[in-house]
Amino acid sequence: MTARDLLLQLRAKGVEVKTSGNDRLVIDAPKGIINEDLRSALAANKAELLRILKAEQAGPGYRTAARRSANRYHRCEAPALGS
Repeated sequence: MTARDLLLQLRAKGVEVKTSGNDRLVIDAPKGIINEDLRSALAANKAELLRILKAEQAGPGYRTAARRSANRYHRCEAPALGS
């Protein structure tokens, strides 16, 4: 699982992931959501998660592009029908 996939999965579960300082992740999750597997994934992807979150905080242009990029994997569009 990539850091981007993990972040999308956490956000879909209502988990808020933020940075604190240069090297800390702050996780605000509903009770029982963060299990040992997710805790391990967070630890394994910490550096990349920090980079992604800092880039998102840097400006709305990046956040929009990142969201568009992430959404292309979760959206299925039918081709336009010609007449």
